[in-house]
Amino acid sequence: MPRVNAAESRAGMEAVLALHGAGLVRAAHDCSRGGLAVAAAEVCIAAGAGCDVDLGALPGAGGAGDAAALYSEGHSRYVVAVRDADAPRALEVATAAGAACARVGSLGGDGIVFSRGGGTAASAGLAEATRAWRGSLEAAASG
Repeated sequence: MPRVNAAESRAGMEAVLALHGAGLVRAAHDCSRGGLAVAAAEVCIAAGAGCDVDLGALPGAGGAGDAAALYSEGHSRYVVAVRDADAPRALEVATAAGAACARVGSLGGDGIVFSRGGGTAASAGLAEATRAWRGSLEAAASG
């Protein structure tokens, strides 16, 4: 089980709040249930657009394997989507709040793709992911 670092946790929360206060957030999702893979997929489903994420660009991901990078439910990790033009400012705001942050990908296309070093670590079609996500909600509601 990951150990909680209160200072890092607070910095992450402060960064998300600062980004929201600056009007930069288009979407935000924590990674507490299913890790980065689930959080990014849910942002994509809500946006109606795919994404391309470089796992090697994740803060602190140097030694983490693909499975850990994709599915770790470590504390205080967030996916925050901003406009491309706002990305430099968003990084400044988040860094000023003391958060470990990086631009790790972009929204667009019809696939949810996670890569590292030029190779695909995991991928799914946006339509396929949307059907699975909506289907699980319907199954839970009817069962």
